[in-house]
Amino acid sequence: MRMEQVLSRENLLEALHRVERNKGSHGVDGMSVSELRPYMMEHWHEIRTSLLEGTYKPQPVRRVEIPKPNGGKRKLGIPTVIDRFIQQALNQAFTPIFDPGFSENSFGFRRNKNLDKWIRRRLRMIIWKQWLKPKTKIKKLIQLGVQPYKAYEWGNSRKSYWRISKSPILHKTLGNSYWSSQGLKSLYSKYGEKRHLFD
Repeated sequence: MRMEQVLSRENLLEALHRVERNKGSHGVDGMSVSELRPYMMEHWHEIRTSLLEGTYKPQPVRRVEIPKPNGGKRKLGIPTVIDRFIQQALNQAFTPIFDPGFSENSFGFRRNKNLDKWIRRRLRMIIWKQWLKPKTKIKKLIQLGVQPYKAYEWGNSRKSYWRISKSPILHKTLGNSYWSSQGLKSLYSKYGEKRHLFD
């Protein structure tokens, strides 16, 4: 991977759009996301040169404390918007190279990976395991609205628990509406509700 690829126009524009879309608070320099684009247009030549020469130095992160739900404070480091932009450009360039080497069960900070989906799949697997016997599985699937012949087919499947948990039949019967009815809230939605605390 050459730095020229990281600094390609397409990659930089995508990084800029992502930083602007994510918004967020300012770093130690006080620059807001809305000020990033005009600043980059004026100073891009110097920043690009320092990146190509390896002399670019990120600024310190701004330390803030946010309240925890159970009391106490959680420390958070907020980079400057310029550093977030450069980090995003690097991330976009390196992800296609390194992402294939990660486990398919690794969800942290990975594009197109969603912890909510992983939790729901894990819960589907647990329920499938709890149903244990084929007879119970067939009965439960029928109760959840599956046609009897399909319930019989899946209830007698010899596929692994983890594999079945990704099946269309469990996606449909133990999908998002099922988990909502059980009181399971989306972590992503919860984050959306609390995100203002970071700004």
